[in-house]
Amino acid sequence: MKSTKQIGHMAGVLFLIQFAMGILVKQILLGPGTFDTNFLVDILGNATQLKISVLLDLLVAVLSVVIAVVLLPVFRQFNDGMALLYLSFCIMGFANAAIENNSILSLLAMGQEYFPETTHSSYKESLGGLVQERRIWAHYVNLLISALPLTVLYYVLYRLKLVPRLLSGWGLMSALIMFINVLWAFFGGGSMLLYAPLGLAQLSLSLWLVTKGFREPSPKKTITYKAPG
Repeated sequence: MKSTKQIGHMAGVLFLIQFAMGILVKQILLGPGTFDTNFLVDILGNATQLKISVLLDLLVAVLSVVIAVVLLPVFRQFNDGMALLYLSFCIMGFANAAIENNSILSLLAMGQEYFPETTHSSYKESLGGLVQERRIWAHYVNLLISALPLTVLYYVLYRLKLVPRLLSGWGLMSALIMFINVLWAFFGGGSMLLYAPLGLAQLSLSLWLVTKGFREPSPKKTITYKAPG
C-alpha cells in the first residue's frame, strides 16, 4: 500500500499534467475564439483542431476523476463523506465538461451544415453571436460546478494539514472567489482576473506535491500508565 507521501507525489504529477493540458486547450488550441462572434468564420476553417481540443478537454475532466480516486484513501482519514463528496463532484464535473464540449461540437456541426464556404463571412459573423449563447452558458455552468470539488479539495487539505495551511487556505479562498465570480457573471458582471488566483493556487499545489508530497500523519501519542509507588 502506498504511503501518504507517495500518494501526494502521484497526485501532484496528475495535477501538473492536468494544469498544463488545461492551458494548452483553453488558451492555445480552443482559446477565446469560441466566445467570439467571429467563431463561425475562424473555427470552421480549422475543424480538426477544434475536435482535438474537445478530446483533450474531456481528458482533463477524466483526470479530475482519476485524482479523486487516488486521493480517496487519504481523504477518508478525515471523513468518508467528504472523500465521497469530492469524488462525486469530480464525476459531476466530468458530466458537465461533456455537455459543454458537446455544445462546441454542435456549433461546429451546425456551421458546417448551414454555412458552407461560399457563405459570406459577414453573414456568418452576424449569426455567430446568436449561436454562441448556448456555448457561453454551458461554459458558465461548467465553471460553477468545477468550483465545488476544488472547494472540498482545499478544505480537506486544510483540515488534515497535508500541505502548508497557507497554501491550502489560499486555494480555498481562491475557489470561493471563483464561485462568486461565476455567479456574478450570470448577471452580466464578473472579471477574468478573478480566475487568476485559483490558477496560481493550482500550480503552486501541483509543484509542492511533486517535490514534497503530502505530510505524513502525526503519530498517535501513547499514554503509559505507571503504577503508584
